[in-house]
Amino acid sequence: MKKIAILIISFVISINFAKAQNDISSLNPNLQNLYHKMDQGLLKINSEYTFKLKLKFASEKAILFQDGYVKVDKETRYSFLKFKRNYVLPEGLTRGQNVYVQFKVIEVRSGATTPGMPYLFVELKGIIP
Repeated sequence: MKKIAILIISFVISINFAKAQNDISSLNPNLQNLYHKMDQGLLKINSEYTFKLKLKFASEKAILFQDGYVKVDKETRYSFLKFKRNYVLPEGLTRGQNVYVQFKVIEVRSGATTPGMPYLFVELKGIIP
């Protein structure tokens, strides 16, 4: 009886953990589609996309979008898009601004801060306010 209870508890915990790892509900719908393609192995490297995203932060070191995060658990989330640092940002970008982001997928990587959690390493082609 104890073995059955332990198996059931382990199963419930693993299901909840798997759900937390794949919580993409806060991602922009277009990024959700990319995540599903990536997860199914259908995402093509060197493919280019243009999506309307909500800017959170932009500098020479990082670009973050409010609708670009995957949730790992209640407190942990990570950015699904990581940009190669060879871009030039247009002037006048502000937090919360909706912008069109053009990028090319370079590769799929797993995060160092979130082990095993995939993200897209991309090259920025442009940001259009």
